[in-house]
Amino acid sequence: MLQMLFTALKEDIAPRGQPKTIETEKNSTLEAYKDRINTFLLVATIIITVTFAAGITVPGGYDDSETHKGMALMVKKSAFQVFVIANALAMYSSIIVAVLLIWAQLGDLNLVLVSLTLASPLLGGALMMLAISFMTGVYLVVSNLNWLSYVILIMGLIFVLALSTLLILFFLPTSLNHRMLRYIFYYPFSLLVLISKKWC
Repeated sequence: MLQMLFTALKEDIAPRGQPKTIETEKNSTLEAYKDRINTFLLVATIIITVTFAAGITVPGGYDDSETHKGMALMVKKSAFQVFVIANALAMYSSIIVAVLLIWAQLGDLNLVLVSLTLASPLLGGALMMLAISFMTGVYLVVSNLNWLSYVILIMGLIFVLALSTLLILFFLPTSLNHRMLRYIFYYPFSLLVLISKKWC
């Protein structure tokens, strides 16, 4: 019994491995961010691809007449203009995100943190613009059927409102000092917590 106690104490005092150095801590931190960087880069690349395709194949098609050959048929409609602006914003912000995240692949921890800090809101904005672009594009395609176009607009606006609430909650600091903001965001945050508790 005494020998077992002595052996246990001896093993407890003995060194168990190499102490962590600053380099190994940086490498483990970089590895922790690697999945996030790759996920953001994948999402940004998909948004670039989708918005490029939507920009080339515009809703309604192109005019084949001699005077306006190659022009979009619905270019005068305000919903089409919203579609083009939202689509362009989604594409350009996704390109910026992709370039930032390619820089983050260089391996410098400070560059990774700055890139993720800048890329997160830009990617959120790109997702928002992609949703608006989709909503206006579908609205344009079904605009001859009034009830369906209104249903698409209402569904799209509800989704954009929900998405903007989630993005605002994601980018806000964890503690709000302003009483009114805490009151406004209490219910959406409580709803998120309730949903996550039911799913987990």
